[in-house]
Amino acid sequence: MIWLRVLFSFLIPVFLGIQCLKLILQNQKLDKLLTLALAYGLGWGILTHTMLIIGILRIPYTFFNLIVALAAVSLILFLSLRLIPARREEITTSPTNIDPDISRVNIFFKFAIYFFLAYYSIFLIWWSLNIPVYEWDSLATAAYNAKILFFEKNLSAQQYFAHQAYPLFVPFVFTWFSICLGVWEDQIVRLFFPILFFMFAIIFYNTLKQLTSRAKALIGLFILTSSNFLMWQAGSTYRDLPMMYFFCTTVFLLVLWQKSQKETYFQIASIFSAFGTFVKLEGTAYFGLTILLAAYILIQDKTLSLKIKIKNILKYAYPGILLCGIYSLYKIFAGYLATEYLQYNFAHIEYYFTNSIRAFFSAMFFTANWNIVWQILFVGIFINFHKIKTNFSLKTLFLTLMLFIGLYLTLATISGAQVPYTSPFGLSRFLIHCFPISVILIVLLFDNDISLNQETKTTKERAS
Repeated sequence: MIWLRVLFSFLIPVFLGIQCLKLILQNQKLDKLLTLALAYGLGWGILTHTMLIIGILRIPYTFFNLIVALAAVSLILFLSLRLIPARREEITTSPTNIDPDISRVNIFFKFAIYFFLAYYSIFLIWWSLNIPVYEWDSLATAAYNAKILFFEKNLSAQQYFAHQAYPLFVPFVFTWFSICLGVWEDQIVRLFFPILFFMFAIIFYNTLKQLTSRAKALIGLFILTSSNFLMWQAGSTYRDLPMMYFFCTTVFLLVLWQKSQKETYFQIASIFSAFGTFVKLEGTAYFGLTILLAAYILIQDKTLSLKIKIKNILKYAYPGILLCGIYSLYKIFAGYLATEYLQYNFAHIEYYFTNSIRAFFSAMFFTANWNIVWQILFVGIFINFHKIKTNFSLKTLFLTLMLFIGLYLTLATISGAQVPYTSPFGLSRFLIHCFPISVILIVLLFDNDISLNQETKTTKERAS
């Protein structure tokens, strides 16, 4: 009986996510697994924000109240799908690049990749079902806060939270599972994380498949899962894996938007960046970073007028401003801190900067967290920098990585919060948010088939 409840707790957000995707896609088609992977994140974003709204309205967190609220959201999505006129043309997913015969990859190597991925999948599920929540930050800021919500059944209990400024995505996920189960279960609530990682792996693979080929996408997935730290995060309950999922998926969708000229990728990316603001405090900074990224892509399109470019940027930013604004205003009016770690200190700015640079190099190149991925990326950039200058997808991903590193160097330098920004473990938790981008950069940099003269795509859809 308990497993039926577990299944139900997963199916509800997936169903909401599929409804949301249908509303965006209309007649357009996506790969079925990619649709599922995107729907998983969208559904949990919808569910957790629904819990936020009913909490602000002082409605108790009971199973009946949540089901009624989610049914209302589902009805709104259904009616919107019926009332909004569908696009006239039917657009299917763009074909991937011509794929060299995957049999060229050594059969033994292919078998090793599949075995490796299967082993980690089984291990992560076993870990989730047998080991309770034990990670310190999870106990202090996620599981503890979720238990308060589960037993107190209202958002006013946030006054008892540790770190009241933190967004509530993960505590709401834990609370939802517990309400569906009718009891707090330290093991079962962990299942959310490995399944989220599987969904991200699908998105990662599909992105690489559209940028290169199936064989190289499979190799990229192998490189991604070779990171000990990432696989540990996939089985732990830290908020960094959901943050990586939302941030990297947003970046990937923006790259695919530029490459395929599909407005739907742009729209889904804007929603993912908005939901990311509810996972960690850094999500708001990443939201701003992706706005810069979208603006950069639009600026390169010389066929669009300035008015249309500004209109598209506002369309992208609107969901994030709305969702982030709702939670920020709630915290301000409820008397909670809006953020943390932003007490600016310019007294020792030179020392903080050099210390931050040293910490970045140490976390990237002198830990066992990433295998040798960062070293390979550094070599790839050094010998193939001409590809970055001539290939727009590579240029966009490289720019994202530089903006990400620049963001943390700036925060670590001017805030004086050296412990979270420069400790080896803390900095590795930040780096994991952009780690998949580095893997895609490696695959593209060493791909001899990649076009060296790719120009910025123009799109009629962006002008609509």
